[in-house]
Amino acid sequence: MPDPNDYDRILMGLNKLAFVLGLKEDTLTVSQGAPGGGAELGKVLTLAVPRPRESWSRPGYDALRRAIEGAPPGLRLPLALGVTPLGEPFVQDLAEAPHLLLGGSTGSGKSVALHGLLCGLLTVPPSRLRLHLCDAKGTELVAYRGVGQLYNEEVATDPKAIHDRVLALVEHMETRFAALQARGHRDHYAAWDAGEQDEPSRVLVIDELTDLLMSRPQAEDQLVRLAQKGRAAGVHLLLATQRPDARTLTGNLRSNVPGRVALAVQRASESMIILGAKGAEALLPPGDMLVTLKNATPARAHAYDIRPDDVASAVRAAPKRTNP
Repeated sequence: MPDPNDYDRILMGLNKLAFVLGLKEDTLTVSQGAPGGGAELGKVLTLAVPRPRESWSRPGYDALRRAIEGAPPGLRLPLALGVTPLGEPFVQDLAEAPHLLLGGSTGSGKSVALHGLLCGLLTVPPSRLRLHLCDAKGTELVAYRGVGQLYNEEVATDPKAIHDRVLALVEHMETRFAALQARGHRDHYAAWDAGEQDEPSRVLVIDELTDLLMSRPQAEDQLVRLAQKGRAAGVHLLLATQRPDARTLTGNLRSNVPGRVALAVQRASESMIILGAKGAEALLPPGDMLVTLKNATPARAHAYDIRPDDVASAVRAAPKRTNP
């Protein structure tokens, strides 16, 4: 049996080992389980040793498209999170997540990772998806104006407009949920599979969530309602912030958003807020991330490197809307 004291000695010796290896500003990280899977993962530790920075390469938009095309069939809302340490595509289903909190400090690659997630969602036909895009700073998500999946053909940028969008989506969720129950369906996707549902899924995307909650603190209650009942009505949250703060991102909201993506942060306390565990403070920006879905052990991944030209290409390639 492994000696638990060995684990403590490994953690305490990481800085010394990094010094011996000449890693300079980069750090070693330890995670539980083998990167390739296998038996008795709880008794295996993976020690990640970063390669020299000059040898780093990041998969881009072409790799993201191949990952979506090669994803397992049946994904309703594909999220192209990036690649694993072994170079394998990491694609998950937002419909099963069913909500996601994405966070990281300035320079961590949070915005680029968010664009990767949105580019994956743009492969879903408008008949199956409406994106409610909210960008308090008006700098990141406005590039998606004109896509067929965009709700109301606009990106909400004013705090009041964003809050109104949240309120309207809560009302829509309650109406749809009542209609599903009246027809005897347990949820939105069961109705789709039975051929008795033609309403698209809804994904509320809020970039810089902290800005919204600071200016409209009452929005938290509505977001919690969406998180609690949204999946059954086909409504999902994709929330992003570069300022993880326990005063604004309260435990009530975070506990109802089980999917977490943490990029590099400054302090272990920020990692705890985003991920519910330490570790993100040791990540290597840009794009290095830890992902937790369905309360599983955090998995290491690296985000796709999506540039503005790639976003424009994804917008042009997105399926067009054929009905209002």
